[in-house]
Amino acid sequence: MNKVLIASREVEEMAKFKKHLEPGFEVFSIALPDYPEQGLRMFDVALIDHGFTESSGIDYVGKVSKAAHIPVLMLTPPDDPKCAIEAIRAGAFNYIVKFGHYEEVLPVAIDEAISRFNERQEMKTTIDSLNKRIAELEELLGAIPKKTLEHVHKLASDNVSGKNTDIVKEIVSRFKQGEINLPSIPQINVKFQELIDRGADYRQISELLKQDVAIASKLIMVSNSPLYRGVDINRTLEQAISRLGIAVTQQYVNVISNRALYTVSQKKYVPLIERLWQHSLSCAFACQTVASSLETKPQFDNDPFILGLLHDIGKLILLQVIGELENKGKFVAEIPIGEVLKITEAYHGQFGSALLKRWKFASGCTQAALYHDNLNEADPISKELLVVHFANLLVKSLGFAFTNGNSPDIQSAQSAQLLKIEPPVAEAVKQETLRYMDEVGKVLF
Repeated sequence: MNKVLIASREVEEMAKFKKHLEPGFEVFSIALPDYPEQGLRMFDVALIDHGFTESSGIDYVGKVSKAAHIPVLMLTPPDDPKCAIEAIRAGAFNYIVKFGHYEEVLPVAIDEAISRFNERQEMKTTIDSLNKRIAELEELLGAIPKKTLEHVHKLASDNVSGKNTDIVKEIVSRFKQGEINLPSIPQINVKFQELIDRGADYRQISELLKQDVAIASKLIMVSNSPLYRGVDINRTLEQAISRLGIAVTQQYVNVISNRALYTVSQKKYVPLIERLWQHSLSCAFACQTVASSLETKPQFDNDPFILGLLHDIGKLILLQVIGELENKGKFVAEIPIGEVLKITEAYHGQFGSALLKRWKFASGCTQAALYHDNLNEADPISKELLVVHFANLLVKSLGFAFTNGNSPDIQSAQSAQLLKIEPPVAEAVKQETLRYMDEVGKVLF
């Protein structure tokens, strides 16, 4: 039941108010303007009589409006229209002229005031949320270097039809209208990193991961896979973490939690999403293996495994957005798969890089997402980018590709030359990646 505050010095009027209001409201009355400000917040609406204070109650209207975010109704005399105007200026939501049997309409007037006030608040909340999403999109687009935008626009004109350019414009438009949400980094990843930064031990990490049954069970399965299996079978999370080690455990927490992001509303895109996941997981392991095989071990700002896992995150975003907009009927017709693939190839770098920047990943990770298909566009070319570029080509040559195409010649790749990867090393990475996907990859699907 809504609570109504009545501020009036008129005892007889107060009795009339209560008679008409108490069947539907909790009514509280005050005769002096000394009610505690913090107490005003308990009410849903306030009625203030023009005779409540020496200044026609106008000063108390302002006080209530500032202290409590509630609608204030002013009871004004029939012969003083100026009072109503001053009340509205002071913050009153509306006014009621004390004419005839006005007290009989108070219940309806109060209900309407509360309803309209709440509608305005909901609208304000919606607008604030929309503005926030627009700001996020502007940040997303603003994070893309001008040089990259020029390159992407060239790609679009070379490889993407005018119709598909319109589709991308529609996607951006829907972002601005708040119809599309950008994904957030899984919170379990954030909490895990916070524990690592605080120097947490196995027990503390185990307590965190036990909160997610899916992650805990998958970690136990991974620790018992042929790649990590020991003499005994692990049956508890503590045993799994002990066998894998904290660093590898963190990798798999990232893998398992990110796997949950690989969903799409349109069934026709499910095969693409699954191929994208296979490509990303295989690239993650290949990146780690390539980095460890280099004669001069580089100091990366990001774990090579994570670099590979997230390098194509932009394709995931675009597939999800296009599928969502198709479901909502935002396009004239469904977009052919071939056209969707052209769009994702042309624009995934900029979307993925900006999302990783929003997730606060270091520049090495955002650069890898942006330039892993176009080394020559990067300046400078980091070791992290080279590793991702090479691993990306290598897993495609193994059949873990997002789209069908010719198998790339990895030895002639610029990244292979700059990293000085010899054929025997490349072959070893291939075999280890195949083994990983056979023994561990199937546990994570």
